[in-house]
Amino acid sequence: MIEKKIINLENERFWKQDILKMSECPQNNVRVYFCDPRYIELSTFDLQGLISEELKKEIKGYLKSVTTELDMSSKNNRRKYIYPIRHLIEYFNYKDILTIKNISGEVIKKYEDFLIKIGVEDGYRDKTNRASNNQKIIWRVFRFALISLSEKEQFTYDRWLIDKQNVYLGNDSGIVSFAGLSESIKNDLKNFFVRFEERYTQKNTFKARILYPIRLLIDYCIDYEINEINKINMDHYKIYLERNGREVYLSKSDRKKIGPNVNILNLLWVFQDEKINPFFYDRDFWDLTKLKIEESRINLISLKESISFRDITNEKNKKLLQIYIRHLLENTSLTLSTILKKHYMVKRIMVNFKNGIELPREEIINFIKTEYGEKMQGSILNDLKDMLFYLYETGNINDPILYQTDLIKANRKHVNRTVDEYVVNQIFNILDKIPDDLRLIYLIIYCTGVRVSEALTIKSDALFINSKGCLLKTYSTKMKKWQFSAIPIELYVMIDSYIKENCYENNVEYVFKSKRNPDLPMKSGYFREKIHKQFEDHEIKSSTGERYRIDIHGYRHRLGTEMHEHRISPFIIQKALHHESIEMTIAYIDIIENEIKESYKDFYDKNGDKIVPDPESERIVLNYLDKAFNMQALPNGICTLPVKLGKCEHANACLTCNYFGTNENYLDILRQQLIETDHILDESYKNDWVMQIATNEEVKKNLENLIAKLGG
Repeated sequence: MIEKKIINLENERFWKQDILKMSECPQNNVRVYFCDPRYIELSTFDLQGLISEELKKEIKGYLKSVTTELDMSSKNNRRKYIYPIRHLIEYFNYKDILTIKNISGEVIKKYEDFLIKIGVEDGYRDKTNRASNNQKIIWRVFRFALISLSEKEQFTYDRWLIDKQNVYLGNDSGIVSFAGLSESIKNDLKNFFVRFEERYTQKNTFKARILYPIRLLIDYCIDYEINEINKINMDHYKIYLERNGREVYLSKSDRKKIGPNVNILNLLWVFQDEKINPFFYDRDFWDLTKLKIEESRINLISLKESISFRDITNEKNKKLLQIYIRHLLENTSLTLSTILKKHYMVKRIMVNFKNGIELPREEIINFIKTEYGEKMQGSILNDLKDMLFYLYETGNINDPILYQTDLIKANRKHVNRTVDEYVVNQIFNILDKIPDDLRLIYLIIYCTGVRVSEALTIKSDALFINSKGCLLKTYSTKMKKWQFSAIPIELYVMIDSYIKENCYENNVEYVFKSKRNPDLPMKSGYFREKIHKQFEDHEIKSSTGERYRIDIHGYRHRLGTEMHEHRISPFIIQKALHHESIEMTIAYIDIIENEIKESYKDFYDKNGDKIVPDPESERIVLNYLDKAFNMQALPNGICTLPVKLGKCEHANACLTCNYFGTNENYLDILRQQLIETDHILDESYKNDWVMQIATNEEVKKNLENLIAKLGG
């Protein structure tokens, strides 16, 4: 006990000295490694020339910490963290520095020049442009000084250390500098930084979304002498980032979604807005996560967490739109995605009418007709009319301005969105090569025609089986109801197996989980991105030879169209697609009635007899889905054996097989096959191949029968 006290006293006396000889350090596990005559001079530090006691304290604190926490038996550690200190002390002797915590970037940069001047460095870095240990030491001491600060003390300095786990790094990683900013914007950014540092628990996420973007923003504010956050122009900032080779968008191919470097502005504006406007609905940015919106109104796979009114410069226009959107959120049962769409449409008008919206109706209508395409005009006018009427009813404006008769009825043309067979065949051939979750989601959409939001939000209790077949339960945020879709038994088994492997037993949870938050479903953007990547890697092409970009809604059209082609009643198709009206179902059938009479092709079996669907109406949908899911494409028709059974062991025996089916589309191929069969028979007769003769005579007979019945 007494011995320990003596050592502590000796330690205290040692670190109070201004000349520190590490070879005389009371700690034996430190002293022993500096006693060699070769290292005594390298490890002796004279602090007498430093003008500031605070600076001396910082350097002593660094040396004490390094020798205590790091292994001094390592030569590499001594070279990296101890010996370079003497050059740094010499440099500080020439500078009027009171504390290392607020040295300028210029002082740090000039340290490298100083090392060259005294002959320690030659001015050249290694091939990877890495700094030497002598160059890094200024950052190591600087980082150590910052980590000792309390949050209150930190606020008074212009450089903050965020990455407190890597104290002795020899660079500026995890450091943000506010030096060079005006006091107004400096304080705003510091307060913002503190708020978001508390919000993000994962440091890497914080660095990517806040730290690195805010560094770029600080450089921009210094370059353009900006002293208020609200004076930053986003478009100008995007140009600045691109000019400096920085990322603006989330990906090079998608210029719609801004990346973290630009989104930092939105976060800053929201932060400022909350500080200035304590009342939620007076703000330019509404954080929707703070509102208690019913879960049934929220589409979790494409959740947008905020609404912005910032772009509307006319204050009255802004207020009117805020009143209307608040009404939609609080007093209607509209889904959040519908409200956001209405906000987007109306805001486009409010932004352009800078002198106010209460204008002559002709001026508004003419502007919309001039500025927007035919498809957009009707939607914008309709949403604007609804808003203006509500504002008139509630006494916020004196005239409803627009009337029902002003609405532009778009001349809608039916667009064929059905995914063609050429694409589907390619995808089915590579389905076993893509990840399980992506494969299952694709098959659910393919077999049921459900919307992507419905496929991604299925839960672990979604499967049902009864005497009529297998069913999948999904929730439609659009229709605000649960719905059941018939699925093939093979798909039922695949989903059930996936649930058992990836979900907890007796726990109802999302089957396809978000990678960031397992309590939420996979986002639609993530699914699209990953499935596109798989199709690209496997070179899936459209029938025109272009790269295939998945149109998820096209599979809904495909299901409706194919069921119609199989003579299934539109009312049964309506039930399968979960439509409210038969008119909506007809819009999903990509074929005109008079065309179907001319182009409908029945499938024929090997004997040339029509393959007739099961006449029982309750079984029609399920039977169709079973066939659509299981049929394999052949050069001359289809094979109705399940795909899951793999390759058929009876090579080239299709025309003698009960699972074979074909139609007029394959007529030319069948004719060519007949010519080849005649050639095979000639060779078989010459060589007396009995089995080949028997098989190919049956093939020839069936081919001739099929060609005759198909009109050949």
